[in-house]
Amino acid sequence: MNLSRDTFQMKNLVSVLMRALRLSSPASAGDPPAPAPPNQDRLRNMRTAAEQGDVGAQIMLGACYAVGLDVPQDYAQAVAWYRKAAEQGNDDAQKNLGYMYQNGFGAAQDYEEAVSWYRKAADQGNGQAQVYLGLMYKNGLGVAQDDVQAVAWCRKAAEQGNFDAQYILGQIYAIGYGGVAQDDAQSVAWYRKAAEQGHAAAEEALRKLGADRDD
Repeated sequence: MNLSRDTFQMKNLVSVLMRALRLSSPASAGDPPAPAPPNQDRLRNMRTAAEQGDVGAQIMLGACYAVGLDVPQDYAQAVAWYRKAAEQGNDDAQKNLGYMYQNGFGAAQDYEEAVSWYRKAADQGNGQAQVYLGLMYKNGLGVAQDDVQAVAWCRKAAEQGNFDAQYILGQIYAIGYGGVAQDDAQSVAWYRKAAEQGHAAAEEALRKLGADRDD
């Protein structure tokens, strides 16, 4: 079961942040589109709102710094703005801040701090934070290794419709793990849920099993 820290590669963070900005990630790393020119009016308005405490603007400004949109890429500034929103209780900002701490982007790498922020977001029902927290438990990063907790957090996210969690849960049932008995039917069912949302690895898993997503 591939539940390694590869899940936390930088490209994943960029993809998440670009979606938050209603932008599209490049179709391929080898052929990126020309960058859009800086939009100073947008940046000025965003910064003004963020400085006035607007949570949405703080998250967006953090995302701009994280991916270098309208400003030079600056992870420390991204962390600073995510923190302002996270401290106001925003779950997406808490999740993003946890990610930055886990990977040492803009702050010293600190797994315990990452777990703390992931948990705050996960407790509010943030599905991606629940996935990340489950993986921290699985890998014993910042928290005692606990396969049962890993599965429990993954299941919470999967039941909310998070397709990464659904795929992971399919893997869990495929081999039996963390107190979950091996169950091919459940494995296929969760792969299918992920595949129906366009999860490429889940689609490949179904093909290998000879189980069409519409069967």
